[in-house]
Amino acid sequence: MSVAEVRAETMARATAEREALLNWPARIAAGLAVKFGAPQRDVFMALDAAVRTYLEERSRTPVPQPELAPCSAMDDGGASAYAAQVETGETYDAT
Repeated sequence: MSVAEVRAETMARATAEREALLNWPARIAAGLAVKFGAPQRDVFMALDAAVRTYLEERSRTPVPQPELAPCSAMDDGGASAYAAQVETGETYDAT
């Protein structure tokens, strides 16, 4: 699997998780409204605002990226070729 494919899969998963979280208030607002005796619209609006604020805060938090050792610091046996392919997004074939 290439680096580009991994990145695309990761982005697709992150997007799906974001969409699920954005839909969560609509899924639970009615039940919470009944449980707490509050208007459903008010419960939904409060949850929706909280989720959107949370996502906005999370979007400002950088995602740590793993550091690759420089090619010269790696014992070879294909390591230099692997590091070069990671940099260019090419597929690495260990066979």
